[in-house]
Amino acid sequence: GIGEVEDHLANILGTKDFGDYSSFSSASSTANANLHLGEMVDTEEVATTNTSATGDDSLGMDDEDGVTIPATIISGGSVDATINVTNTTGADAYLNVWIDFNHNGILTDSGEQIATGVVVADGASNLGIALPFTVPVGTTPGVAGMRVRLTSTSNPGPIGDSGIGEVEDGVVTIT
Repeated sequence: GIGEVEDHLANILGTKDFGDYSSFSSASSTANANLHLGEMVDTEEVATTNTSATGDDSLGMDDEDGVTIPATIISGGSVDATINVTNTTGADAYLNVWIDFNHNGILTDSGEQIATGVVVADGASNLGIALPFTVPVGTTPGVAGMRVRLTSTSNPGPIGDSGIGEVEDGVVTIT
């Protein structure tokens, strides 16, 4: 039946959703159809990364569809991002977002976490959360990685395995 097919696919593909930007250390959560970013979620057995943050697309679908941010952002400028979230788990979930403004691959530097533990209440269904932020003055120009985590844990940190949810990595160009 359908349940057997789903179990078989989970055994082949894994049950985790990993970040896929090669400049960042690994981050993952256990995938759950009731807690995700955007419309699609895929799962992997291991992280598949590359420099364009599209590594896992080669294993399944392009599930990085939950974040809308301009492809180019300006040092010192204001940016309006939108994060689409779904939470029908029966409990609050939490949104955390980082951008590697200095391109060193570490997301714990001062000012790089642009959303911290934003509560996503149960019942959200493809809800667009507005995330305005200012790019720090003097930010290093070039391609910067971005990590978005929607998890059942309030402070998952930018790396490691944490709770149920989804991790989406992407890149933006800073001018």
